[in-house]
Amino acid sequence: MILKNVEKKEKNTADFVVECDAAEFEKAVNDAYLKNRSSISIPGFRKGKAPRAVIEGMYGREVFYQDAMDDLAPKAFEYGLEESKLQTVGTPSISDVNVTDEKTVVYTFAVTLYPEVTLGQYKGLEAVKAPVEVTDEDVEKELNATRKRNARRVAAGGGGEGLRDLGEAADAVGAVLVVEPVSVAGRAPVGEVLRVDRGG
Repeated sequence: MILKNVEKKEKNTADFVVECDAAEFEKAVNDAYLKNRSSISIPGFRKGKAPRAVIEGMYGREVFYQDAMDDLAPKAFEYGLEESKLQTVGTPSISDVNVTDEKTVVYTFAVTLYPEVTLGQYKGLEAVKAPVEVTDEDVEKELNATRKRNARRVAAGGGGEGLRDLGEAADAVGAVLVVEPVSVAGRAPVGEVLRVDRGG
């Protein structure tokens, strides 16, 4: 195979041309004959036993060309990509293919390239960090939000065992348990533990 031409175009596209020599194409044609002969019936021969020359004489010399070109195309593309060093994305397409008088086959592939990016000056850039002020109000707001997220609901009726347990735990560490009663329709009253304050 030979990479004959590489042409970069607008919008990150390019074409490149690869030519497969006559020996490569002949092998591909013969492989296509071997693959397809079992499905070809020729009078005077058992199915799949007709020689290639007989089949080509009946159906034309180019009967196996399309299969041969289809088989060679991926190999030609990979060769051209490696030789051209192009960085492609997406699926390539064949914009042209033909068999020459010398029985070589020439492919023209169209591809999309990775965009070329040119970086501007970025070294030495400086940024000003805006000052952040945190007020006592901001702190209290965040603390209240945290208390709400971590609040537990315990039954206020039935002897209040849940509240007593929490109260005892708070007393053990010298803290004060702050509870707000909450009424829920159709259900027993519950107490929402808002926070546990340290004593002293």
